[in-house]
Amino acid sequence: MLSLIRGRLAPSVILACMIAGCAAERDLPPPPPPAPDPVAASPSEDVNSVYTATYVCDDGTRLDVRFINGPTLEDSRAVVSTGEGAPLVLPQKIAASGIWYATPRHELRGKGRDATWTAGRRAAAHCQATD
Repeated sequence: MLSLIRGRLAPSVILACMIAGCAAERDLPPPPPPAPDPVAASPSEDVNSVYTATYVCDDGTRLDVRFINGPTLEDSRAVVSTGEGAPLVLPQKIAASGIWYATPRHELRGKGRDATWTAGRRAAAHCQATD
């Protein structure tokens, strides 16, 4: 008798589980959209608000910088490539004069063609923009 119940019940249980699984998949919300890329300029930003500069520092560091000037201070940032790892995204800070972009570990300050680059605990390096 037990084998008779198993023989008839097992396919029914499997079918019910499969239907429930399909229903559960349909009830799931759609996945969230991907996070915005902090390195790229957003589509709402004017192309003229993205500027690039290359700095050569006295310690030999080369900085390739994309300045992205967003509609607000919170949207503005500098994307700094040093050739070591992924680009660094530095939010803009309020400067009395010139530029100031910083995170707790990295800082880029400057005015005109001169800049100062600080990375971690290393001494600040004087940098100059190239043509």
